[in-house]
Amino acid sequence: MQTGIIASHDGTARSSGSAPASGIASRCLRITPARRRGISGKKKSWKKYNGQNRAERQISPHAVELAESRLSGFNKLNTAKRRALFYAVQCLTHYDKKNGVILSQGSFSSEKIGRYTQEALVESGLAKCLDWDSWKPTNCDFRNAKSRAFIPSWELIWADFGETVVSNFADYCRGKYNLRPPLHQETQLVLPCAKSGVKLHPDLIRSLNCGTGLNCDFNAMHSLLLGLPEDQRSNKLCAAFASVGRMPVNELRPIWHQHEWGRLYCSKPALMNMPKVLLSALRSFDGLNLWNVDFSSFELRISCDITGQKLPDGDIYGLIARHSDITRERVKAVINPMLHGQTMQQLWYTRELDSQIKVDRLLVEKEISRTLPTLFSGLDYLRKNDSILQRKGAEVFFHCMCAAMDQCEIRAAGVPKHDGWVFPGTESQARAVSDIFEAEAERVTAVHFPVKLEAI
Repeated sequence: MQTGIIASHDGTARSSGSAPASGIASRCLRITPARRRGISGKKKSWKKYNGQNRAERQISPHAVELAESRLSGFNKLNTAKRRALFYAVQCLTHYDKKNGVILSQGSFSSEKIGRYTQEALVESGLAKCLDWDSWKPTNCDFRNAKSRAFIPSWELIWADFGETVVSNFADYCRGKYNLRPPLHQETQLVLPCAKSGVKLHPDLIRSLNCGTGLNCDFNAMHSLLLGLPEDQRSNKLCAAFASVGRMPVNELRPIWHQHEWGRLYCSKPALMNMPKVLLSALRSFDGLNLWNVDFSSFELRISCDITGQKLPDGDIYGLIARHSDITRERVKAVINPMLHGQTMQQLWYTRELDSQIKVDRLLVEKEISRTLPTLFSGLDYLRKNDSILQRKGAEVFFHCMCAAMDQCEIRAAGVPKHDGWVFPGTESQARAVSDIFEAEAERVTAVHFPVKLEAI
């Protein structure tokens, strides 16, 4: 009888006939065992995460633990869901306040896992979706279909704080954590730009290279956040983390880059962008109070100085607002872009149609042509010289800041902004700084610059 030889699970060959024949065949012939396809042999679709830039982002394990604790009450978490959640947390801890965080189902290991993760994030309160139906095409046009965008809760962003971080899901499961790297390790913190034409005083460079003399009290920041409306917390906290970092440091030491038009910008961290409502979380090394001095309607007055427009007394924005019958904030929202070269045609064809600001622009232009005719006729000159406004403003500001530091014996650089300065000092020093800013600006430009001083 002819027997057919088949493979057995133990790696030996067996026949489909009698037991003796099977035994003979098994002793005479061995073949490669058939591999049992368990979990390790399945298609590793989770590797899809590794090809995405956001999957390389280091995050605090506390953020992942918070997400897992929230979702464990929503449904049972298996390995695939935990891995997807880890990736979602990597994405959500940094977001754009306007567009949110894109979490498409296609970026997950499967559509089912992606749908589960999206729904669980919203149901658990870890994030909210800007438009749940954004993926649906409208008018039969698939170009209108967009992936869902999410805004993380402020609790999730706050959980991504601390010195400990994890790089990937495998390390998280093994408990293999690392220390969060410093924002930078540079010793030269000021990078002047010679072609800007605005020279930075050596004392200013020396002071900025020594650091700001400030650090952040994160406990105070947490308390301030709780006092804000719920819909503002995520935005303000994300901006604050970009401004001071995500772990405590002895001193905030950003890198200062001078732009070709003369202004200073800072990065790692972007301390200048600290939200005003959270500024009081900053602390001075010497235990001094923090003060904020800044010019009122700075760029408008600089523009009048450049064009030769004589200024009326009082608040210019307020004056234009009263005659235009709109609010001061709406006037300022129109004038600042106008001074930087925005034309009515650009405003009309902008992608974001805002009928209110178009109407305001017509009212403000009419009032400026009547109240400030020389400035109005000089707007074309400002457009053709697109950096003159920033360069002139930088010259005036740095001159005032250096004079105040020298005369008031202030050593800490604080946070210089484009038209203001956050600095530590006594009340008498702060009042003297305010007077110096006002006097020096008028001496340099022959134009009066009102100055506002407030305690932080």
